[in-house]
Amino acid sequence: MAWVDLPQIMERINPSSMAAHLDPSRPYDGQPHTDHGERGRTEIQGVTFRDLRDCFIRACYESSGLPVEAWPGTVYDLPWDGMDIIAVAQNLSCNVEKAMGIYPNVSRLLPVDPTVDHWCGPNIDTAVYRSHEGDCDAVTPAAKADQ
Repeated sequence: MAWVDLPQIMERINPSSMAAHLDPSRPYDGQPHTDHGERGRTEIQGVTFRDLRDCFIRACYESSGLPVEAWPGTVYDLPWDGMDIIAVAQNLSCNVEKAMGIYPNVSRLLPVDPTVDHWCGPNIDTAVYRSHEGDCDAVTPAAKADQ
């Protein structure tokens, strides 16, 4: 890949043009944790249109770059000129997942080979950087202490 190809590659991975979004049959071939990958394949359920609007407004505020204490009283007063619309779209997806009760909607990303050192544990507070045999979920805390 040449650096001159980067804009074209980025547009394929995370389309920003209207034309790219007109084909509803396009594949979910982006990175798994994005709306263009497996995460984007999830159907929205149990969310009303008002909930969806609330998620959008919340996403706009969260994408403003402003601390919560500095959020303006109306979405129209957000610093739109300095905001990234793709960040709004990503925050919208996260807020919809929260409204559906499935956030974060990503599979635990495991290394291809667990015998190579990696972070392993049910959450970041108890994770241990190590290698092991078998599935990460099958490794008990006692087994971690032994290795």
